[in-house]
Amino acid sequence: MTILHSDTGKTWQGGQFQLQMLVKGLEAAGIACGVRSPLIPQPIARWDLEHCHDARSHTFARRPFVVSRRVGFPVQRTLLSQWKYSRAAAYLAVSQYVADELKSAGVPAARIHVVPDAIRPLPPADRSTGRILLLSKNGQTVPGAVAVRNLEEDLRECDVFIYLSDMEGLGSAALMAQAAGVPVIASRAGGLPEAVKFGKVIDRLDQIRDALDETRAMVADPAAIMKEFSVERMVERTINVYREVLSC
Repeated sequence: MTILHSDTGKTWQGGQFQLQMLVKGLEAAGIACGVRSPLIPQPIARWDLEHCHDARSHTFARRPFVVSRRVGFPVQRTLLSQWKYSRAAAYLAVSQYVADELKSAGVPAARIHVVPDAIRPLPPADRSTGRILLLSKNGQTVPGAVAVRNLEEDLRECDVFIYLSDMEGLGSAALMAQAAGVPVIASRAGGLPEAVKFGKVIDRLDQIRDALDETRAMVADPAAIMKEFSVERMVERTINVYREVLSC
């Protein structure tokens, strides 16, 4: 089995890091991979299946191909979009929320597979600092919270992680916090509630004070998070999709 991975992103963001982890994991599992990307090019002459990792590569892919969808925004209902989403052999949705959005856009359920993003193990956080770390993607602020600068470094000394957003496909930052043993307070936005295994999901900003009292008493279980969101689990689920498509 040989897979070509396509991505047109020109800056390192979450999707590009996921692609890199996936390719390394697939190769470790014995799957030959090529990468068509301006950031991590890995040429390959022939392939059995193309795996598209962003919207542009999805639009111009040649069959057979599968698509990873990591964003929670609704699929557009234009004629071009209907044509585009009718072509892929399978969709790897980053969360059940994203899977449901694809279904509502007319993608057959049999073509949709939930394959969450993976995270790397993190060192345990020092929660004795009482530090409240904030990642806000919608401009909302929380008094007393420290804004994220470098998430992995900031999580080393953190008691509670607050993640505020209006839309998320999943929310890998919330998973990273819990992998460091830090409970999470997160907006009820897109697939973000699916990422909160240890913490609270809020609907309004004024719920944070009560949520802080509850989450400070919680202990996140890094082993449970890593078991469900490991690179190995992502690779296994992805290979299962490849095999199903190529057996058709």
